[in-house]
Amino acid sequence: MYIGSASDLPHEFEARIRRKDGAHRWFLFRDNPLRDEQGRVTRWYLSATDIEDRKRAEDALRESEGNLNRAQEIARIGSWHLDTARNELTWSNEVYRMFGRPRDEALTYDAFLDMAYSEDRERLNGAWAAALQGAPYDIEHRILVGDELKWVRERAEVEFDPQGNAVRGIGTVQDITERKRAEEALRQSEAYLAETQRLSHTGSWAFDLASNKYIYVSEECLRIFEMDAQEGLPNREAVSRHIHPEDWDRVRESFERSLREGVDTSTEFRIVLPSGTVKHVQAIRHPVKNDVGDVVELVGTVIDMTERKRAEEALRLSNAYNRSLIETSLDPLVTIGPDGKVTDVNARPKRPRVAHTANSSGPISAITSPSLHKPVPVTSRCSGKGWCEIILWISAIGTDT
Repeated sequence: MYIGSASDLPHEFEARIRRKDGAHRWFLFRDNPLRDEQGRVTRWYLSATDIEDRKRAEDALRESEGNLNRAQEIARIGSWHLDTARNELTWSNEVYRMFGRPRDEALTYDAFLDMAYSEDRERLNGAWAAALQGAPYDIEHRILVGDELKWVRERAEVEFDPQGNAVRGIGTVQDITERKRAEEALRQSEAYLAETQRLSHTGSWAFDLASNKYIYVSEECLRIFEMDAQEGLPNREAVSRHIHPEDWDRVRESFERSLREGVDTSTEFRIVLPSGTVKHVQAIRHPVKNDVGDVVELVGTVIDMTERKRAEEALRLSNAYNRSLIETSLDPLVTIGPDGKVTDVNARPKRPRVAHTANSSGPISAITSPSLHKPVPVTSRCSGKGWCEIILWISAIGTDT
């Protein structure tokens, strides 16, 4: 039997009561005293309210909040709301962790702004001021947590009263530090690749068969073809227009062979640029296949070979000119390599005879000719690295009889 409160004051408490069926339910008990004219307690009134549903709702709410906090921690996304009238900022647990602040710290908008990286504060404050006027709020900025510089992304919606005054902001903040670091590493890698391609005159590209479009073209590739990066990725027709008409069929067949047979191909051809310049390039193609073996993409490179082709042509003309000098010379002429061996003799009827050691492939020690009174000693020297030749001009001494 209930005997009342020991303090003689009204009070309440919660307790679980077991029913006849053995089930337990939560109840809220309240007791109030009845007093006489002298203020003495003469009787207690007790009420009991079934709060089982409320307790279950509270348990569910706590579980939901726990799950939300855990989910925010995993996703590195926190939530917040700002009472603009009171300037009171409320953070979720994840935001406190993200910013490295104690959870009992009282927060205001100004306190938050001080946590932002100094170089970002003006931009951040301007974005929030615009949001209070109805502009979208979506901004990335830095925060300094101890010695670590972090990147966060904030998004929010501002609620307004009927008069158009901002009353509160509700938003999220996401830790994007790893993403920013990955983006920076990618930018550096792309910069190194672009510089390497520029130095080697090699561009790269990727072609998608489903869309029949280039899905990637490097800066160097665009430079080789004198295309404007501001105009976006070129299509196949735009690239084809640059190919020299005499080379077009050969290039098209090689391209189609990579698609049809799924094999690597390589083609050297000429391109005619808008400036009128003609370049020599080499295209190398590699097919990319899906799980069932069908070609879905072509990836490849374009190498600008113009300078090499010019050097080869200059060397060919130089060799032809030197050969003409040798063949038209009125004197016997011998070419000797750096190892002292004869590499060439001109085609005159009376050629000098080579006198040397017993090994016919050994170095030359002397040259004789019917027009010479005696053998001429030969000393072959070659300075520096690489190939060199000695051309020995032999003038006739007297006349042959």
